[in-house]
Amino acid sequence: MMILKIKNTVPLLCSLIAFLSLHLKAQTIGGVEEIDDNKVTEWNASSESEYQGIYSLGYSEWEYSLVILVDGNDVVAQIKKGGWSEQNPPDWVITYETLTYTHIKGNMFFADEFNGQFAIYDEGTDRVEGFKRLDSLKIHKDYEFGSRSGKLEDYFSGQYPQASTKKLTDDDLWDLSAAELKIMRNEIFARYGYKFIEGGKMDQHFRAQKWYKPQHKSVDKWLTEFEKMNIKLIKLHEGNR
Repeated sequence: MMILKIKNTVPLLCSLIAFLSLHLKAQTIGGVEEIDDNKVTEWNASSESEYQGIYSLGYSEWEYSLVILVDGNDVVAQIKKGGWSEQNPPDWVITYETLTYTHIKGNMFFADEFNGQFAIYDEGTDRVEGFKRLDSLKIHKDYEFGSRSGKLEDYFSGQYPQASTKKLTDDDLWDLSAAELKIMRNEIFARYGYKFIEGGKMDQHFRAQKWYKPQHKSVDKWLTEFEKMNIKLIKLHEGNR
């Protein structure tokens, strides 16, 4: 098995690897080593909700996270990645891509942007649950494998991460005050790095949070269907307080 190690301190090497990755088909786990096809088995969960989680794919500066959320029969998926801005000095900017027409059938994942399969990489002592991003459902040998990593509660910052991870119900909101509902609703935008009106209440509130990093004037295009539904429901409750 060939192990490919990449150092961030060698830009030329990284550029060469990036170029080659566009022209060569590779099978990698976490983007840093070739995987043995014989060690990859299907991951057949008892329910779709078991596939929910954060999957780490790519490598080095091209690393990204694929977040898959399941609520009942509804599935949302989103890519989170970073890149250097063109400003001087450059800043590391986080951007997102919300996948469309997402659903899970068996252990297969489908979206307009790409398809995949939930699988297990068996190394003997360790069984790594992961996601195979398939370039083509007809060519299973050409894929990228990403291990499931981290917890959703750590990935979604703030007091009310549930406003992004599931579809809220009235019961989730009855006991919250108008002020708390406002924070919950705006946290959805803050998690994407939305820039609030400078000096305003929300700007002051979120700048006091260690996790908040204002970077974007608009984040509406990244909102998931769960978040869009939750924003409407929260606004309805705010109006009734």
